[in-house]
Amino acid sequence: MNERQDRVPTGTTHDRRTDTRWGHRNLGGPWWLALLLVPLLLAALLTAVRGGDIGDDLRGRALTALKGAGFDGVDVDASGRDLTLSAADGSALSAADADKARDLVADVDGVRVASLGDGLDGAGDGAGAADGNGDEGDQGAGDSESAEPTTEPTDTQEASPSATESSSAAAGGVKCNGLQASIDKALGADFVQFDELHRIPNEASKAELAAVAELIAPCTDLKITVTGYTDKFGSKRLSIARALNVSQILVDGGVTADIRKVGGHFSRELGDNETQAGRDQNRFATITVK
Repeated sequence: MNERQDRVPTGTTHDRRTDTRWGHRNLGGPWWLALLLVPLLLAALLTAVRGGDIGDDLRGRALTALKGAGFDGVDVDASGRDLTLSAADGSALSAADADKARDLVADVDGVRVASLGDGLDGAGDGAGAADGNGDEGDQGAGDSESAEPTTEPTDTQEASPSATESSSAAAGGVKCNGLQASIDKALGADFVQFDELHRIPNEASKAELAAVAELIAPCTDLKITVTGYTDKFGSKRLSIARALNVSQILVDGGVTADIRKVGGHFSRELGDNETQAGRDQNRFATITVK
């Protein structure tokens, strides 16, 4: 019999396909762990690299500031934004110079803490680490200053003079009383003046400072504050450098009383900062005594 018989399916056919696309695969535990760890490792690596770059940059700028001020024998180590000063091989600094070096580094833009380390830690005045949040650069650089300038200091505590200090003040007689008026007269209305971009007073002001040092030297129990200023284009670092140099001239002139150095930036004006003549007046430093 040659009849054609149609074959009827006796079961159900299933179509099985293997999908190898990443988003459609079932991820096991190890894969999820890898997805979590890789971003964390990359973030940690990026943080370490950036931290090293910041430290190297701050160290380089701190060394430049130190060398510009004549501190060639000082080295700097950086840990992020924290900088530590140390004496180079065969170098030594006095306590006053160590403090000056620390102040310069603390005023470098971006430095959080500047402290004295090996070879210098015993030279400081015990004031501890100096915080730094100042801005770098000199006048004419067009710096954009965002930090608030340091204001004129006001001391609220007066030290009780010892017997030696009292006798020293008595030896000066009336000269130590009303000394501020004598200082202001010696310096004149423009105070201590600086040439453009200069950290050291001009020649006329150097002569005036020599006279001021003679007035102050006999009065050893004074509290002296030297505040440096700039015009609106100057930096805070420049203002503290001016205060440091004026203080050093006084010390070289025989002043032994305590001197506080302050960077006033452009918080005080003698002239109009919008004119060249006014900006010339605003590069100055003041000396106040109590």
